[in-house]
Amino acid sequence: MGRPNSRRRRVIAFVVIPLTTAALAIGGTTAALADTRPQNSGPATVSADALPTAQINGVAWTQVIVGDTVYVGGEFTKARPAGAKPGKDEVSRRDLLAYRLSTGELLPWAPKVDGAVKGLAASDDGATIYAVGTFDTANGAKHQRIAGFDSQSGDVRDNFDPGLNSAAYAVAVSGDTVYVGGHFTSANGKARAHAAAFTRTNGSLTAWAPKTNENVQAIVVSGSGNSAVLGGRFTKVNGETQRGSERVSTSGVGKNLSWKLNSVVGNNGPDAAVYSLSTSNGIVYGTGYSFHPKAGTPGKRIEGTFAASFDDGSIKWLEDCHGDTYGATANNGVVYIAGHPHFCGNVGGFKSVPYNFQRALAFTTAATHKLKANKVKPYSSFGGEPAPSILQWYPYFEAGSYTGQNQGPWTVASSGRYVAYAGEFKHINGHLQQGLARFAPPELAPNKQGPLRHGTAFTTSAKYAKGKVTVTWLLNSDRDNQSLNYAVYRGSTLIATVNRSSKVWYSGAKTSLTDSGGKKGDTYHVVATDPFGNSATGATIKAK
Repeated sequence: MGRPNSRRRRVIAFVVIPLTTAALAIGGTTAALADTRPQNSGPATVSADALPTAQINGVAWTQVIVGDTVYVGGEFTKARPAGAKPGKDEVSRRDLLAYRLSTGELLPWAPKVDGAVKGLAASDDGATIYAVGTFDTANGAKHQRIAGFDSQSGDVRDNFDPGLNSAAYAVAVSGDTVYVGGHFTSANGKARAHAAAFTRTNGSLTAWAPKTNENVQAIVVSGSGNSAVLGGRFTKVNGETQRGSERVSTSGVGKNLSWKLNSVVGNNGPDAAVYSLSTSNGIVYGTGYSFHPKAGTPGKRIEGTFAASFDDGSIKWLEDCHGDTYGATANNGVVYIAGHPHFCGNVGGFKSVPYNFQRALAFTTAATHKLKANKVKPYSSFGGEPAPSILQWYPYFEAGSYTGQNQGPWTVASSGRYVAYAGEFKHINGHLQQGLARFAPPELAPNKQGPLRHGTAFTTSAKYAKGKVTVTWLLNSDRDNQSLNYAVYRGSTLIATVNRSSKVWYSGAKTSLTDSGGKKGDTYHVVATDPFGNSATGATIKAK
């Protein structure tokens, strides 16, 4: 938990190399799921290698991708190239920047604002980038909490000059309309209760005015443009009881529409919210946070991700990992999330005690099974709801310090073959990469994330008894490959290769091999290799 500022069948696969000196018995298997090279029909993830990307010296709250350009907003004053240490090769970037998605190269786009940028959206033609936040000026001119910028030059769109009386957190664009949500109660000098809309041509206020009793954190508009979903901390929308999310019409004043999610998920304030929303192929993906609900708090709170039909909010699936989730994006059959999950046992994932935060995860876009009932207090139980599969994709994001909230990525977006993360992290997989990161499929990645255990942490024992030696070792793990090959050596002689499936969060799972040609005093070691040739060698041990 935490509170953001605002904010089947068992598969056995093995190969035994025929040897006249060894009779082999293999034990210990686990079921395989999808990763960068799936062993079944599941979707393939991007590689866990973080590609070289421009860096920042603060925090990124939001990003939007247009073609081959990633636009980023947040709180930062400097940017620098990939690989550069803080303070080296820096250039000025004031809360806004852009980089090339395919290369990670920092681009010259550099408008300036005097406050945090909390939300970004692009016009349908990609020519204008709309920013909202806490700022009062843009490129030196007065623009209160909202502005539009030329996507090529960074110049302010002077004809678009609306104003808000307080912070804005979310922005979405559909056709000629810009939709905004936040903390504000006035737009262009007229009353608006946390949601408003403006025309793109001149910034005039439209009639759209759904009323919420608390902050709107997120807005997403349907592909048809006929409806929008709001997310936030509110308990009422247009006078009706809602629970952190609601679907409204984009015509007229924004009347409430059918939204069945609220009968199951209730992330309403003051210490919970639906924090982010995104959409793909008619599905709304939403994420939530919750902070230690008091006894008697109504509704069920989720800290993971939901997938719901844009048409009426019917639930497609829920993943109820414990640990707040701040962003989600669907890409090529996979949903990538940003947050700090520390327990995913109900959805078939890791159960970490004490907390071991995994700040980026991947799930199938398809529902594959049912959630288990939750037994960990004080979390809500969504047992029996449809759930996705958690996939073998575990890049390690180190928490940053800029916000003081011990967080890593705050947002995730995707386009084509790339997935982009942004936040306040400083390192990924042990390598310097501050604030911004890209991931890509294996054909575009170095594929250097190999088995993690080496030496004595890998091989465990070789025991001689009754004319044979039993070699036992811990199953290794790999950030983005679940299926590993194990080569077992007696001395320098390869005696067998076997394939085993394991997950990066397994601890203590073992497998063994019985060598009837071995004898006391023989030495053994095991080499684990992933599908891309990365390997790890266990310590050499002597049969006793």
